[in-house]
Parts: sequence; structure tokens; C-alpha cells
Amino acid sequence: MKALRVRTDRHRRRLPAVALGIVILAAASSVTAPGAQAATAPSAAAAASVPARMPAIDPADVVAQAAGFPADLADALARDLDLTPEEYVARSEAAVAAAEVVESLGDQGVDVLDSRMDGSELVVNVAAQDDVPVVESAGAVAEVGEPAPKPDYSGIVLKPLADLVGGQGYTYATLNGSQRVNHVCSVAFNGVSRSTGQKQFLTAGHCLTSGRQDGGTLFEARQSAAGGAVTRGAAIGMPIESSFRFGGGVDAGLVATAPGWTPRSLVSTWGGSTGAVGQGNPVAITQTSPGIVGAPVCKSGRTTGWTCGEILELNFPTPVYNGGTGTPVIVNLTLTSACMLEGDSGSAAVIGNAGFGVGTAGSFAGSCNTASQPNAISAFFPLVTTDGSASVASALPDWQLQTGSPYGNDWSPLGNLEKASSSLKTTTFSGWTFDPDSANPVTIHVYVGGSYLTGAWGGIFEAKLPRPDVAAALPGAGGNRGFSIALPTKPGAVQYCLYAINIGAGGNTDLGCRTVASPTGAPFGNFESAQLNGTTVSLSGWAIDPDAAASIPVHVYVNGGWGGAFTASAPRPDVAAAYPDYGSAHGFVIPAVKVPVGTSTVCVYGLDVGGPVINSQLGCRTVSTGSGPPKGTIDSVTSAPGSIAVAGWALDPDTDAPVDVHVYVDNGWGGLTSASVSRPDVGRVFPGYGDKHGYSLTFKAVAGNHTVCAYAINLGPGVGNPQLGCRAVSVPGGDPFGNFEQVTRSGTKVTVQGWTIDPDTTGPLEVHFYVDTGWGGIVTANANRADVGRVYPAYGAQHGFAGTVNAPAGAKQVCAYAINVGSGTSNPKLGCIPIK
Repeated sequence: MKALRVRTDRHRRRLPAVALGIVILAAASSVTAPGAQAATAPSAAAAASVPARMPAIDPADVVAQAAGFPADLADALARDLDLTPEEYVARSEAAVAAAEVVESLGDQGVDVLDSRMDGSELVVNVAAQDDVPVVESAGAVAEVGEPAPKPDYSGIVLKPLADLVGGQGYTYATLNGSQRVNHVCSVAFNGVSRSTGQKQFLTAGHCLTSGRQDGGTLFEARQSAAGGAVTRGAAIGMPIESSFRFGGGVDAGLVATAPGWTPRSLVSTWGGSTGAVGQGNPVAITQTSPGIVGAPVCKSGRTTGWTCGEILELNFPTPVYNGGTGTPVIVNLTLTSACMLEGDSGSAAVIGNAGFGVGTAGSFAGSCNTASQPNAISAFFPLVTTDGSASVASALPDWQLQTGSPYGNDWSPLGNLEKASSSLKTTTFSGWTFDPDSANPVTIHVYVGGSYLTGAWGGIFEAKLPRPDVAAALPGAGGNRGFSIALPTKPGAVQYCLYAINIGAGGNTDLGCRTVASPTGAPFGNFESAQLNGTTVSLSGWAIDPDAAASIPVHVYVNGGWGGAFTASAPRPDVAAAYPDYGSAHGFVIPAVKVPVGTSTVCVYGLDVGGPVINSQLGCRTVSTGSGPPKGTIDSVTSAPGSIAVAGWALDPDTDAPVDVHVYVDNGWGGLTSASVSRPDVGRVFPGYGDKHGYSLTFKAVAGNHTVCAYAINLGPGVGNPQLGCRAVSVPGGDPFGNFEQVTRSGTKVTVQGWTIDPDTTGPLEVHFYVDTGWGGIVTANANRADVGRVYPAYGAQHGFAGTVNAPAGAKQVCAYAINVGSGTSNPKLGCIPIK
């Protein structure tokens, strides 16, 4: 497997040294066997290129699969995980898929900090927010940042799961002085040597000791029930001494299976945890899984039978003491909450039907009672890992889990009909096949118009072409396993069926049936190049209508508008070599198609000349007489009472169309306008773009000093919306000002005259009058005062006031106040005039 960035060294914690003795394992050799990876058909385009996605698995959909689970495993699931078999299957399949999804995310460049299962849901911690959509598109939940702190297992002491008195699996004897000492370990999983085909079973590396009696032979360890006494049975195998490793991260070894034993891809049950190994319905192993934190895991062991839990931590490099003393060695272990007691070491751990690991050590003491020991754990040496840490797969690369044949089938031919295609003259089939029984090429029978029962005979062929991908995917298959079959094309849609003819055991294999139609449909080809020369572009490529060998017309469009009609009839020997039925007269070389200034999209279409009219786009190319971000400037920024005006020009070199200009005042929004005002000076400097590139915008503004910035909004492939400039401007404001000029009495009223202006606005103001200390009245300053307009032209002349207010007999003076409407802070007194 590819390296999977599930966690890095910065996420790992080292556990304290664990003293492990000679571990007594517990799984029966004759029924505990590996699940070889199923030999599915590879194709030339690797399926791994498709990003993995979490499946939606409903427990109701796996009822049939769960029905075959042993009763004691169902009991363990209910007791240890509060799960039904159906829920366990659903969660297990999700967990196996999750490891592939996390690996796929790593392949897509996602920085995976950690991952875990939350029930059937995959949770992935990522470093960046940008990775969240990728994780969610894979059907997982994304969490940004480091994961929450995990439980600290450093205080838990893992003790050896050894038993020198008895254990289910295999046994051998050594001498202690003159006394024979029996050792018992377990068969973990059965398998086969990739290079030699020898049957071998996997066990723990520390199980092998020196000084073995009986020529070093291992014998069957018979027991009547889980945890029962052991008696010696028939010879079970001979250790492959060079394969046994204990240390350097590894605890694994292989034993050559003795004659008379039939390795099977099963993990034994224990007859409801009360019977002997093999009594009850076993669990089939169909694949391996590296596991993921939170995945459900179950193990079958000689002491406790089936127990279940969840994966707590993956792949800890752990110091291990053989016998509890001396210098430790390092073994890579995965921690779980499943219970193992002494004598369970070497038990086979599974996630659903996937082999996961070999039981090694644990901290449960005396029983599996989690109420009294809630933090107890058990540790397994993994079959496979995806982060580069030690595993059975890395330590013993020649050993392969096996189901049935070495490729997981019944010895019938394996293969795949990968492609079926038809040209005007020839129908071609390609794929691969081989027979696990034989090194000879497999014969392929072809039937035309249906299956072998209904179709006509099409011929005999052999699969003997080089296929290194098959050899790489299926070691032992050999490289010359490909086939390419050519038959005369028949008119219309015809079904072809291919069969791989079996050699030896097994049966013939249906490689598949494909319905292939004689060529028809839309033209195809390639728009290969577009070369700009001033304001014209030359085009080249090729086009074929699959319905006919004749040359076909091609039409050109520029920015969606008509560009011209041409014929693809130029010689193209390379096209003829790829499509020999059609000849070479299918190239097009178009010397000059007119394009406007800026950036243009040029598209070429092949016209259908046979069958239904389905014209097809051969491709589009972008050409630019000029390109890049917009350019321009601010020519002026002026202010008036309550407003700012900005003017300038802007254009995008990718187009002659006007661009939008966005204006900001003091980093806040000011407004937008289109640069579409005539600017002949700009047109002279940029010929071909026209002169409609000026802009002018007036917008409201409060009094005070401001910074005005303008930005041209990009229309083409240029990057960014460039700033056209920034200018400082001051908008007038403050308290009103003016003059109270005259008071004239007329009976009990007085006539008042003057003028006033608020610098924040050109509008009129109210003037309030007070007679002596009492209220006099209001007059609006909106009368024409040409003299005022001449002095203050920005405000206009409509700022005079003339009106009457009440003035009782004896009143002595009138005072006038201008009422502020803008940024000023007071209503200033314009003056006081005595009443005469």
C-alpha cells in the first residue's frame, strides 16, 4: 500500500517498557487462515486514480452477511460493544473503507493530522480550512486543527500473555535440565510464499526458542475448550528460522505447514466459548485492514474466546522485554479496548472479515471486567500499516494471505475484458487473463451476437501479450497475460461475449459481454494550435466523422461570432496511423482568421456528414493581442458641499469593452461606475480599443478630510483588480455663518433681513429670532442674494432672508440665530439689532 499520512511522529507517544515473556498464543492452525486480497481484474487505467469515498452502509443492508456470524461472536459484540452483528458489519466495513479514504486524501495533497471513527462516521483532522471541502467530498467530517488530546496510556503496564502450561494452537518442548518444558503458541493466519508457493502460517516472532526437541518440529496443540488443557497432536509444521524476527519493530515469524493440513481462510470460533476450536461457525477472512482509531475490532483467543473492543491508538513503537528482564527490543503495537488474558497472545484479530493483527500483550488482570479496570488495554502486531511503521507485510514481504487459490478464487481463470471498440473496418477487444493452475497462455473463445448458448462462433485466441501491470498487481501471474483480438466490423450494434477456457481445476470464466456498434456519431478530432499574427490567428488540427472516411467541413467561431468555414482535408499521416480505416486526408491548416484586440476565444467545430447531424466542438483556444490586469488612472478628485467627484480612465487590455471602476472613501464603499465615457486622448494612446474608457462619478460625502481610491475591475485572465490611484480631498463643513443686516418696526411687528449659509450644504437654513428674551419667530433663508452668490459661488445665491416677526410695544432688540444642519456643533448667533 501507499504510505498513508494518518499521523506523524509528533502525534505519537511512547509507552513505558513492557515486559513480555514467551507469549502463549491461541488460535488453531487447521482453521485459522488468511484472507488473501481478492484477485480482481486490474485495468490499464488504475482504479486507484479515483478518489476514495466513504460508503453509506445501513445495517439493514448487511443482514445476510451478519447471519453467518458465530453465536459467541454475537454475544461478545453485545457484551463488549453493545452492537448487533448487523451494526458491527456496517461499522467494520465503514472502518475498512475509512483507511482507504484517508490514504486517498493524502494522495490528493490533504495534510491529514489525524483520523478516527465515530461510529460509522469518519472524522479527519486537517491542517488547513482549504482542505475541508476535499474531506467533505469524500463523505467524511472535517475538523480543522490538531485533534483533542487523547487518553494517556503511559501509566498502563502491558503484561505478557504467556502460558507455559497450556494453550490452543501448536506446541513444542525444550529441556530444563532433564525435564521437558512444553511451550504453546497460536497459528495466527494461513498464507503462501509468493515466490515458491509453499504453504506457510504466521505466528509471533518471539514464540520460537532455541533447544527445541523432536528435531524442532511443531505439533498440534489439542484442547477441548477455550482455556482448556493441551495435549500434543500431529506434526503441524517446521519453523522457517530465517523468517522469525523479534525486535526492530517486528514480532512475526513463519512456519512451513506440514503435509496433510489444508490451510483455510478462517478464524475459528469456540463453540459458544464452551467448545473446542472449530466447533461452531467460523469467520471468513477476505482481506486485510490497517485499522483506524475508533474501528470495532474482535479477536478469537484460547483463554477468553471472542472479545471485542475499539482501536484506541495505531502503531506505537513499544519497548518489549522477553521474559520481563534484560534489554528490551522495539515492537510496533496497536492498542485496543478488546480484552485479552494470559494465553490469548497470538490470537487472530479481525475487523469484520478483514484480518487486522496478531495478539501480543495486554493489561487486563484476571478477568475481562472493565468496571474494575476501565483503562485496561490489549495490544496487537498489525498485519499491514499505511504510515510506514513495521507490520507483517513489511517484515515478511514474500508471505501472502490466501483465500482458496493464491488469488482468492476457485482456481478458475482470472481476467478482465477491459475495452471493446469498433472502427469502420475492425472491431477490437483487449484485456487480460491467466489461469492460476498453469504458466501456459489461456485460450479465449469469442461468440458473436450473444452468449455461447445463443451466439455464433467468433474464433479462438490466446492471451500472451505483455501486461506488466498484471504481473505487478498479481505476483506469480507472469507478465505476458494480455490479449488484443481484432474481428471484422459488423453493421449496427452487435453483442460479443468472451470466455477464458480453464486449465486444470476450476471452470471456464466469463470475461464479459459487450455490445459494440459500428462507428457512428459526432465528429471527433483535435484543435491543436492557434498562432497569433497581429490581429489574425492561424489554426491547425484534424477532424474525422466516424460515419465516413471522407474529409469533413470545420467551422470557426471567434468569441461566439462567425469566423469562417473550411475543410479538414490536409494530409495527416499520423492520424492515418492512429485511424487506418479513415486515411490521412483529415487535417486542417487555416492561415488567417480575424480576431479583435484583447483576449479572444477561438473555437473549431467538426460538421457531421453522416448519420444524424451532431456537430461537435473540437476545442477552443485563447489568444491575446494584449493581456494582463486593467490599467488607468485618477485624473481628478474634487469636492463640493456634501459631495465628492472623481474622474479618470481605465481599460482592460484583454477586451475593448468598458470595465467597472469601484471607488472607496477612507477604505469604505463610495460607489461604482462604468468606464464608458468618451476619452479621445485615451483612444489615441491605445488604438484598437476605442475611446469609450473614461469614467466620472459623484457621490455624497460628509465634511472633513478624505482619501479617495479607485480600482479597475478585471475582465480577462489578468490577476487582481489594480488600484488606479488614491487622492486626498477635503469636503467643506462647520457651523453656519452669515449676517443679520436690518430691522424695521411696523406696528407690533418688525421686518428682519440678512443672509446665512451652512458650509455642509447648498440648501437653505432656518433662522430663529428672539425679541428681547422671548420667542419671535422663524424665517427661512432661501431668498435670492446675488451678492452672496458672487462671494460664495459653490453655494449659490438662495441664502437671503427677509420676513416679519412679532415685536410687542416696548421691545428693545431682535437677535437672529442660524440653525445648523451639518457637521457644525452649534447654532451661531448672526447678531442682535436694536428696535427703533
